[in-house]
Amino acid sequence: MIRAHLGNDADWLKRHPANAAFLTTLHEAGVDTAAWLNDMPRDYPCVQASGGRVRIYAEQDALRVLQMGNHFNTCLGVGGVNAFSAVANACELNKRVIYATDGKGRVIGRKLIGINSSGLLVGFRTYTTLDGKGSAALKAIFLRYVSDFAARCGLQMAYSGTVPALFAERWYDDGIEPWTEQGLEKQEAADEQVAH
Repeated sequence: MIRAHLGNDADWLKRHPANAAFLTTLHEAGVDTAAWLNDMPRDYPCVQASGGRVRIYAEQDALRVLQMGNHFNTCLGVGGVNAFSAVANACELNKRVIYATDGKGRVIGRKLIGINSSGLLVGFRTYTTLDGKGSAALKAIFLRYVSDFAARCGLQMAYSGTVPALFAERWYDDGIEPWTEQGLEKQEAADEQVAH
């Protein structure tokens, strides 16, 4: 990954045999693989964020994907027990990391999505630096964005399944999160109970 970055080799991920086979299978299933690999940036109003707006996009730079745990001090960050999984998320093309930035360009949200073994789109826990209503608003924006992203790709969204490792030695699955806003509310309530 680092050699490719330093050598300005933007296509190395697509050339990896496991990723190439995955993209072929995806294409044969009728999914728009160019859309899947696109960053699809979108702006949304969010009064709780600095500048009153957020930009959501699917990160294309593997080195920026590696930062996914550092932005939120999670187990995927540097020195974290599951830091290895950030490498898998950066290198395997059946997984995408979506970031949200505020008006100052700061990362304030992150969501990992992936294509399960049945070819359906699933999502994992949404992380945000916003509190209360801001957190709920940003999670709803992520839901809207991913719904649009899935439609553009021609992917159906699912609530379960296993996202396989394509070639990474290990990958950490922190649990699929429900797509509906009601499901997100239940997850937040459960998170609050665990925190107390």
